[in-house]
Amino acid sequence: MHKINECLTSRSEITQLHQLSNSNIIYSTKLHGVKILSAEDCIVERNLSSKHLNSKTTATAFSNNGELLAFSNSSAIYVIYIPTHKIIKTIKLVNESVEILAFDPSSTYIIAGTKNGRVLQYRYNSTSLLSRLCSFPHQRKDERIIKIRQNFVSAFTFFENKMACSGYGGSIFILDLHSRVNSSIISHSRVRINAICFLDIDTIITGNVDGVIQITSLRDKRVNKRINAPLMKINQIILMPNPDYIIVSSESNYLTLINIKTFKVIDSKYLEFQEKINKILLLEDESLLVALANKTLLKIELPSISRLNSLITHNSLDEAFALVAKEPMIRGSQEHIKLEEAYQAFLSKAIKALIHNDKDLAKQLTNMFKNIPSKKEEIRSLFDGFEKYSRLQALFLERKYALAYAMCSKYPALKQTQQFKKMEKIWKVSFNDAQRQIALGRDDIAKSILSEYMTIAAKRPLIKFILNHNKKFLEFLKAVDRKEFSKLNTLIKENEMFTQIPTYIALNNEIQGYLDEIKECFRVGNIELANIFLLKIETIPYLKGEVEKFQVEAKHIQKLHTAYNKGDFISCYTILDTYQSLNSIELGKFLQKHWSKRVTKCEEYAIEGNIKALKQILGELLKLPTRKEKIGDLLRTSFHSKIELLTKKKSFKNAENIIYSYIDIFGLDSEIELASHTFEEISGTKLAIVEDQHRKKSRDAWFTSALIMK
Repeated sequence: MHKINECLTSRSEITQLHQLSNSNIIYSTKLHGVKILSAEDCIVERNLSSKHLNSKTTATAFSNNGELLAFSNSSAIYVIYIPTHKIIKTIKLVNESVEILAFDPSSTYIIAGTKNGRVLQYRYNSTSLLSRLCSFPHQRKDERIIKIRQNFVSAFTFFENKMACSGYGGSIFILDLHSRVNSSIISHSRVRINAICFLDIDTIITGNVDGVIQITSLRDKRVNKRINAPLMKINQIILMPNPDYIIVSSESNYLTLINIKTFKVIDSKYLEFQEKINKILLLEDESLLVALANKTLLKIELPSISRLNSLITHNSLDEAFALVAKEPMIRGSQEHIKLEEAYQAFLSKAIKALIHNDKDLAKQLTNMFKNIPSKKEEIRSLFDGFEKYSRLQALFLERKYALAYAMCSKYPALKQTQQFKKMEKIWKVSFNDAQRQIALGRDDIAKSILSEYMTIAAKRPLIKFILNHNKKFLEFLKAVDRKEFSKLNTLIKENEMFTQIPTYIALNNEIQGYLDEIKECFRVGNIELANIFLLKIETIPYLKGEVEKFQVEAKHIQKLHTAYNKGDFISCYTILDTYQSLNSIELGKFLQKHWSKRVTKCEEYAIEGNIKALKQILGELLKLPTRKEKIGDLLRTSFHSKIELLTKKKSFKNAENIIYSYIDIFGLDSEIELASHTFEEISGTKLAIVEDQHRKKSRDAWFTSALIMK
């Protein structure tokens, strides 16, 4: 049973939960502000209040670094620095009402979803809009325009610089916040998605209001699996420490446990409560916080992986196995593998003790496992086997290998003895000798050499095979020696017994070594060496597809390094954006880090309205076609900030000129219309926007503007 502790009862419903860097919990309420409580004893340590944080609050979010709180109402987004409780920024909203807020993983950006279906990006320390990232609904191809009853943005999730969001129409936008390159849209259903998260950089998992979980590949945009969950209106998906499992929450009173590796619901009511669930949060210690609709906050101690790890560290392996037996979510985890390895280490020590006739030490080493259901039979077999150890020694000395092998098959622990290991070495020598005799046409001698092994069950099939198919066997040996992979492939298709021949196993290990070397060469950019290894495997039929991919990737990596050595950064980023796999190599990572630094500086200049400095920082990358969406957003922000700054300074003529320049470059979009309206109200000047300027321009029209590119 899970240990459930009532943490506290809030004065009003809990709307958001987050864990701070010091492990304390911060949560927002519907009517009574924000509280910080001790995770250890659930005592409220601080209250965070603001006259703006009240019943009219529409959304709240906490930054990953635990320093910032963002919340919104119908007129603004407020940013509070939690350590001082002070509002550090107020972002005014005009014609927008925010319903959902989130911070990106770096705690730099605030992402806001509005009632108009827009997803907006701000920096936490600025009031300027950095970007309108996307808008819902997405208009699918060959689809009639749908009538929107009530637009919305419903869910956000992040992975490093990547973001996924969903809204009206059920589509999912995938964006890179730093480069806006290779953005994509996934449209498989019209059903509302309220829960979305990344499993890894290439996979997302979503939960919709019909109770369907979808696992989707971002590489090919295909749904890999659909799981019908036993609950409707899914609103949260929590990834568990064992990455094979998720916990799913909805507008119900229970949580569902799902294995996303086997695509099975493990427990439809893994945790059940008396009231409906509002929010859940997995803490660092792997306990679970659950906020209920009746204002109660519960802390649930799950049988955690950290607990399993602690038991292993303290050699309480019997308790660890009992925990694994009770808790399906722990099974198959890395810690479970570590537990099995620890058990094998004890078993090996016990075997060594028995080899040296120290039965008491062996019993001491295995005592904690003797009552564990999954191990007690193995322990019993261990001691039964070593009762026969003196007999095994005698059989070995008498060279009665058949009987010795039979004994080791019955008692597997005896395979750890020196006698068994020596028998295996003798077998390999005999087998190799028999191979040579067959190659020389001396089948009778080969048969004589292997005859003593014919009664050994594990060896018999291979011996019979090579003796009865000696011509094929010779062909195979020659093919292995000459590395004639096409021939090997044909012979293996005829009989899989060939794969058990030691020389073939050794060859396969050699091939795997080449593959590993190629990947390492790619990572560090040593294409010359990678090509040498590719030559060694290019004739292997079953690797044909992989070799072709490697050869293409080698050309791309070489192309990237050539461009970098020439200082041609436009080509560098164009190559990176075209061949996304190159982002994982050292040079790709370096270039992306370099870009992120530039973008951060550009955003600062854009917020200041310093158009000239922004263009100087971008330099030649201003003309980078693959990232013009992000660059365009930076330029727009710089113009908006400049207009706002000049208007505040009452430098109306200069502000007016900037507005006209903006319209000539970017067209008359909703943002400049708002800026123009504000300018006209403050300055008392009516802008002379001619009819030709009202024509819409594409978002990328600036890219061909002489005013920008000069």
